[in-house]
Amino acid sequence: VSRGVWAASRRASAVTRYRNYLHERQDRVLSDLRLSVGKSLRPTHRWTLVGNGFGLAVDATTAQRIAGHPDVARVEPDYAPVPLD
Repeated sequence: VSRGVWAASRRASAVTRYRNYLHERQDRVLSDLRLSVGKSLRPTHRWTLVGNGFGLAVDATTAQRIAGHPDVARVEPDYAPVPLD
């Protein structure tokens, strides 16, 4: 195996491990949120490459409760795309 292929493989392995770590951490936060808001929460999206986060479809009251959780850095509304005529 050439040095470049080996180095790329090692980096890819590290990225995969880190993405798995973020996914597991997100699962723990989601589990804690389910208990605190008393609702089933299923992520609509997950981000683990450029950022760390997940999307949820919830009402405004639930979003406010989630925003108050110590492991939640930010809650943002979902924006509908606007055509650029």
